Amino acid sequence: MEQDYSKQLKQKADLICTLILCDRIPDETIVGERKLLRQWCNKFLPDRLELYDLVYESRFDRLIRQFRS
Repeated sequence: MEQDYSKQLKQKADLICTLILCDRIPDETIVGERKLLRQWCNKFLPDRLELYDLVYESRFDRLIRQFRS
């Protein structure tokens, strides 16, 4: 079951990465999607929340700096 959640997390994070790369998507939408994904992770993978922050949030921040600044 946790493996399914991990796969879903990766898919959801990949979608956010795609949104970041698409310049037609408003910043507010990306902020909202990030919040929703963190909430989802907290609900389904609470023991991995710190790892989520380290891996995915830093990835999102890096992509935003590279492609949205």
